[in-house]
Amino acid sequence: MAPPLRNNPYALLKNIDRLSAAGRIHSLPPWYDAVRRHPPATFIPKGATRTETGAFTLDSPIQRASCRQNPLTYKPHYVSRPSVIVYPEDEIRSAFYKWHPLELARPISLFTREDDLRERDWKDIYGGRPDLDVTGESVVQHTLYLITQKNQSRHTAYQTALSAFYKARVEIEERQLAAQQAAQKAALEELAADEDLDDIERADKEFWSRRPLTKQFIEWETDELQKSQMWEGKIADAKQAKRDLQLKMEQFEKRHLESDKTDLLA
Repeated sequence: MAPPLRNNPYALLKNIDRLSAAGRIHSLPPWYDAVRRHPPATFIPKGATRTETGAFTLDSPIQRASCRQNPLTYKPHYVSRPSVIVYPEDEIRSAFYKWHPLELARPISLFTREDDLRERDWKDIYGGRPDLDVTGESVVQHTLYLITQKNQSRHTAYQTALSAFYKARVEIEERQLAAQQAAQKAALEELAADEDLDDIERADKEFWSRRPLTKQFIEWETDELQKSQMWEGKIADAKQAKRDLQLKMEQFEKRHLESDKTDLLA
């Protein structure tokens, strides 16, 4: 059953046009153009599923279940619950993060370049971009590629993508470790070439050259501490200025009260 005419959003523009033509309103509402450009969605009859027209065939059982209504619950006749939209990769993504919960805690970059917006080829776990890190989404997309293009079963495709994910993660960690060792070796060679250092400075630089990540973290922590101290200093100055202003206001009010008292006595 369609919504009653009084509450029918599909007849709203027609009602406004009729009132404007009759001179009942002198100006159109501010939302008139927006509603005309984006009219309400077409009313879906109660109980109809999109699978009847060939759309979303994978989620037909869920749609039929969502269309069932509790007869004990009263609802207006014009209210219908939209069917649940399910995609094939939802179950794969849920299974991956269920057994790999720590992947959700890995930091990700929100910076997007133009190359990141292009469609990627998921014939391998890297998606055609070996310079990027592999994530759970890489497993999902590679699994879908194996299912649709290689005609593998979902279980086989998921296990294949998972093995490729583990192998790629090991290769990435090995490359990162090699880069750290190369940076450490370069720092030691630079230290050996510098002859103007005394024993204490040489020992200190040699200590930190063997711990590049720790040094980087401590430098970052020191910068943040300095920023925090500067901010605390600004806050302290602002509080002191506020106290000085309050003191001046109290002195001003006290002088005026004394002058008023003198005038009354005179």
